[in-house]
Amino acid sequence: MVKSPAGHLQVQVVLFKNDLPAIWRLMWGVTAAVRQAAAEFDLTATLAFGDCSPVPVLRPEDTEALRREAVEAGLEDLGYIYFNDNLGSSGGSNRLAEQSESDLILVLNPDTYPVPNMLRILIRALDDADIGVAEARHIPLEHPKAYHPVTGDTSWASGCCLLVRREVFRAVGGFDHDHFPLYCDDVDFSWRVRLAGYRVVHVPRAVVFHGKQMTLSGGPVPASTEVYHGTLGRLMLATRYSRPDILAETMSSVSAAGDPVQKQALADFEARRAEGRVPAPIEDASRVAEFVGGEYAQHRF
Repeated sequence: MVKSPAGHLQVQVVLFKNDLPAIWRLMWGVTAAVRQAAAEFDLTATLAFGDCSPVPVLRPEDTEALRREAVEAGLEDLGYIYFNDNLGSSGGSNRLAEQSESDLILVLNPDTYPVPNMLRILIRALDDADIGVAEARHIPLEHPKAYHPVTGDTSWASGCCLLVRREVFRAVGGFDHDHFPLYCDDVDFSWRVRLAGYRVVHVPRAVVFHGKQMTLSGGPVPASTEVYHGTLGRLMLATRYSRPDILAETMSSVSAAGDPVQKQALADFEARRAEGRVPAPIEDASRVAEFVGGEYAQHRF
C-alpha cells in the first residue's frame, strides 16, 4: 500500500503546574494516535512540551524516561523546554512552533487524551487545500458552537486541540501573545486564518477527551484566570474586529455589574488602550468575526 504524504508533525503542549501522571497519560495518548496515523500516512512525529510553570514540572530524569518510552512507542523524539517565564498558552505555543520546521502542528492542551484515530481523521481533513485548521470534538463536555453539518465549516477552532499547516501558522504570524495571552487567542487566530482565505473546520469524528471540571448542572467551572482573560480577550476582539458597539456594551456591562476580576480586566484594558497597546482595527473584519450574544459563533444548543 502506498501511503498518502503527510510529512513531519510536531505535537506541542504548553504546561503549567501539571502533574507527572497526567503528562505520562497524555504522552501515551499521543503515541497511540501517531501510530494509527502513521499506518495510513507517510508521517513522522515529535512531541514537544513547553513549561510556563514557576518551577519545572519535569526533572531531567522524568524527561529522559518520557523520551525513551515515546521513541519506543513510535515517536521520532520528545522534547521539553522550561521557559522560566509564564508566556501564556499563546506565547508558549509560538515559542514551541519556532523550535521546529514541521509540516504540521498539532496544538494540544495538557489536560487532554486523544482517541487513537483522532490524528488520522484530522490529517485526512487537511486533504482539502482550502482548509487551514481542523479541530477535534471534545468529550465529555462538547463545545456548543455551530458548524456546517456537511463541510464542517465553523467560526473558530478551539486551541484545546487543533491541527494546522505550518505554512498557514506562519502566514498569519501564529497566535497573538501580546493581546491574547491566555483566552480568545484561538478565536483571534482562527479569524485571522479565515481572513487569509483559508477555512476552519470542526471534525466531529475526530475526538479528544478533555478533562474539564463540571458543575452538578453539567456546565464548566470557570477559573478566575478564565474570567479575567476572557473579559480582556473580548475587549481586544471587539477592538481588532471593528465592533465599537460590542466594545461599548462590554465596558458598560462590566462597569455596572461585573465582578472584581472582570473589573480588573477592564481597568487593565483601559490602561493598555491609553498606552496604545491594543490591536489596530482590521478593515472588512465583519466577514469573519461573529459576535452572537456573549459568544463568537452561533451555538447549536
